[in-house]
Amino acid sequence: MPISPIITNAGLAAVLNATDDGLSARITHVALGDNAWTPDNTAVALQSERQRVAVSNGSRIQPNQIHITAVENGSTNYWIRELGFILDDGTLLAVWSDPSQPLAYKAAGVDVLLAFDLVLSALPDDSVTVVGTGGVNLPPATESIVGVLRFSTRNEARTASRNDVAVSPENMRFHSDSRYARTVHRHMWENILAKPSRFPPAGHEHPWTEINEKPATYPPSTHSHSWAQTTGKPTTFPPSSHSHSWRQTTGKPTTFPPSDHSHSWNQTTGKPRTFPPSSHSHSWTDTSGKPTTFPPSSHSHSWTDTTGKPRSFNPSLHSHPWGEITGKPQSYVPNPHQHSWSETTGKPSTFTPSSHDHDLLYFRKDNFNVSSGEAAITNRYSRQWHLGHDDWDRNYVNIYPPRGYIMAQLRGFTASISRVYFAGNVNREDIMWCRFRKEINNGYIRVIAGNNENRVDTAGVAAYINYMAIWVR
Repeated sequence: MPISPIITNAGLAAVLNATDDGLSARITHVALGDNAWTPDNTAVALQSERQRVAVSNGSRIQPNQIHITAVENGSTNYWIRELGFILDDGTLLAVWSDPSQPLAYKAAGVDVLLAFDLVLSALPDDSVTVVGTGGVNLPPATESIVGVLRFSTRNEARTASRNDVAVSPENMRFHSDSRYARTVHRHMWENILAKPSRFPPAGHEHPWTEINEKPATYPPSTHSHSWAQTTGKPTTFPPSSHSHSWRQTTGKPTTFPPSDHSHSWNQTTGKPRTFPPSSHSHSWTDTSGKPTTFPPSSHSHSWTDTTGKPRSFNPSLHSHPWGEITGKPQSYVPNPHQHSWSETTGKPSTFTPSSHDHDLLYFRKDNFNVSSGEAAITNRYSRQWHLGHDDWDRNYVNIYPPRGYIMAQLRGFTASISRVYFAGNVNREDIMWCRFRKEINNGYIRVIAGNNENRVDTAGVAAYINYMAIWVR
């Protein structure tokens, strides 16, 4: 925040005395306090000084303007509400404070870097110097000095009213847009670069984004042209003599001639003048290509050579030897088929056969049993925390196989707490448990269950469990 220190009467006298001796008054320390007040030129000290730090560095910016840098690195917490500049003889040269606005907050262990520009317009030029320890120096930046400056406001960037602030990229864009990117503006022809030698140039192009009223798709999926826009059209429609290329012909067959096609009788050439009636015969001597013996001892017919074949395969009344069938599959039986019971080989003589077995996925209803119920825990004993959750001799109940079954036929078991009773202070440290294990040698399943807030022994209220067991023999 900007501050305006007040030159004290004592400080002014000290500066004038030094000037009369041909010397300059020397600022060596900065005093910091935590009292907020309205100082005047009669002040000789801060009202509540908390710390006095040596000046780290300083420099003269103008004859009556001095830059001062100091570091407050003490271990005390306080608000900095008053500020004083101290000469080497202990005189308060200038003082600042604000009744409502503190300068900064000093936290323990956190350094506060102080940098001030002290304007001494009421004092002779070059009458005050700074004596520092040689530490950090943060002078204001100029065209020739690297230092500290702030960013300009938008109004400062637009009006160019300051020469001691920097312009941010955002304000530079704001300034440039407002000044140069106007909707209506013009440039001299001689200021335009890379323009063509003639306008429009004989050969030039535009990006797609600059083309107006272009279709959404190119060419658009749905469009038309007027008859006047069509070029190369015939004088009469259709023209008396014209042709089409093969690519322009629609609905043509994929093979030529197509595998399945027909011709009218009038289109058939070389046909006989008479057509043999549907019922006729040829003498043996008129038959050519006949075998020497009839039928030949070994022969076959391909399907395409066979005439009079039925449209569906296997007609109800005919047969062929396997050797006469061509194009049959290499493996037989085809996928979809069935056989009658009499055609099945290797079947048992009795059904079900007397000697057979099944795995455990197949069992009879009378070999399956599910036992379940609720049971009370015996030999009760409770202790704090979870002690006892692994004691298999306390808080237990034994589940035995049903009649006709043994432990080896147990296929599944589960148990859960049914009822438990609490006593004492029930809180988040309380727990319940329910565990079981198979006792094969003893012939039962042992379940233990309890909680640590039922500290009454066998005379107390019992806990209960639910269980279910699956048995298969």
